Amino acid sequence: MKITTLFVNSLIIVLFSFNAGAGNNELIEAIKHTQKATIADNAKDVAIHAENAKKHANTAKTDKNINIDGQKIDMGIVFLDQAISYGEKGQTAAAKNAAADASINFLNASKNQFQ
Repeated sequence: MKITTLFVNSLIIVLFSFNAGAGNNELIEAIKHTQKATIADNAKDVAIHAENAKKHANTAKTDKNINIDGQKIDMGIVFLDQAISYGEKGQTAAAKNAAADASINFLNASKNQFQ
């Protein structure tokens, strides 16, 4: 299931690359970092990628030139906060799961870009 999700996420990033504006680039970067967090080798690296993803997600959320679901971005950020917290506590599996949930929210927030 996680491999399939990762593949789908990667495919969406490729599609995003063709339609990327400034805000979309920030959302793409947030998705990339959440994906890196889900495959990181240790809790510390999960937290680092989650922190980077959060910065990009917050920037994308404030860009008025793109059409994304702000509530889904906010929910993704909540999951990133969990990933950071779990990562700082050394709970790798829980941190990765939270990062995966963030990635799903970011992807769902951006679906309207393809309609």
